[in-house]
Amino acid sequence: MKNPFSALLLAGGLSSRMGSDKAFLSYQGNPLWLHQLEKFKVIGAEKIFISRGSGQSDWECDETFVWDRFEQAGPMGGILAGMEVAQNKWMMVLAVDLPMISVSVLQNLVAAASEDGGAVYWNKSYFEPLVALYPTILKKEIQDSLEKGDRSIQRLLRKWVEEKKMISIEIPSECIVQYTNVNSVQEFTEITKTTQS
Repeated sequence: MKNPFSALLLAGGLSSRMGSDKAFLSYQGNPLWLHQLEKFKVIGAEKIFISRGSGQSDWECDETFVWDRFEQAGPMGGILAGMEVAQNKWMMVLAVDLPMISVSVLQNLVAAASEDGGAVYWNKSYFEPLVALYPTILKKEIQDSLEKGDRSIQRLLRKWVEEKKMISIEIPSECIVQYTNVNSVQEFTEITKTTQS
């Protein structure tokens, strides 16, 4: 895929187990939100958005913030908020609490996507919806699902892959560790030690 794409950083989680906003954890000398945003810039995202939950604050930066319209809708609410403002045909999605995801992982999504479909990683028995390239035309289906109270992004991804609206990429076993997310102080400490060793 050579067409321009937008990018969305999902940073709207409650961080209840962490005890503080994960977006501001210091990782390799930068807050997590900036660490992740730099990856979008490297892969050439045309426009970058940051998703926050309803009632959450923003911070000073050059990117545009978007807020969930649906209360406690999980990542689907953030993805929909990004798609509603994105002007490009595709939107890259990355969660703020996946610091080990490499630039090459995101580049592979762009390379795998077709003119008609996006790309998502398959992790043995489930999709990785927070590291994916979505066609923004899918926003209507996400909105319809949320309006019905259905927040299962896995169900939608299975449907989209079957309909060839998304391409599924199997994660090599040696790369699975990159998809470890940070939910607690202990997990963050372990990830930090791993990347420093």
